[in-house]
Amino acid sequence: DLQKAKELFEREASVLKQLQHSQIPRLHSSLQVKLLNKDFFFLVQDYVEGENYQALLEKRLNQGRCFSEKEVFHFLTQILPVLDYIHSKDVVHRDISPDNLVLRKTDNLPVLIDFVGVKQLPASQGLWFTKLPVNRTLLGNKGYAPEEQLRQGKAFHSSDLYSLGVSALVLLAGEEPQQLYDSYHGKWRWGEKIKVSTNFEAILKKMLAYKPNDRYQNSQQLLKDLQSSTPPSTPAPTSNKNVSMLHSAIVAPGS
Repeated sequence: DLQKAKELFEREASVLKQLQHSQIPRLHSSLQVKLLNKDFFFLVQDYVEGENYQALLEKRLNQGRCFSEKEVFHFLTQILPVLDYIHSKDVVHRDISPDNLVLRKTDNLPVLIDFVGVKQLPASQGLWFTKLPVNRTLLGNKGYAPEEQLRQGKAFHSSDLYSLGVSALVLLAGEEPQQLYDSYHGKWRWGEKIKVSTNFEAILKKMLAYKPNDRYQNSQQLLKDLQSSTPPSTPAPTSNKNVSMLHSAIVAPGS
């Protein structure tokens, strides 16, 4: 366990040192310390003043509402350049969810945090495997991570876009992913629990395609489609009074 923790820690520190983006906390230092015969790993990063999107959603749910389509639309346009940047470095985050996205108080921009699951992709392969003697390490938040990542340990750029798509649905509907996914029929509950405009639904459906090659292959394609579509004109937040609080431990669609 210690060796695996050290491997993940060193991986995160190594990648963070390479990433220089205004919406990613800057890494200042990394260290391993032994205290009372226990090993601790520390990363010293910029402090991001704000709340993560899961906490923001839970506050809204307590008020009987969640994020509007217009808010989620603009959230995507603001976070996609960050994904485009890390993917240009052949880096996949692998753990995108509302609790790993912070709305920064100073400028109201989303900040991507928690790169513990990050992996730099071999440029020749375009996918990721943790090379262990027996098992691949499967990382990702169940319910947010796509099938290829949870079951096979593979990750593509489109895997991050899938997780971002699930995050968008959760913010829109105020429910956990397994409540939004019909596992019997293998489809998301469009029009039932997920109610958005036709154009936005088409974009989200492509983000959430089961097969990686049916999804957007990069953030630029997705951002282009968003920018060419008509932004939602209804700023009022969606009402959703009878919803449960979010929890990080959730069931993956299809499992």
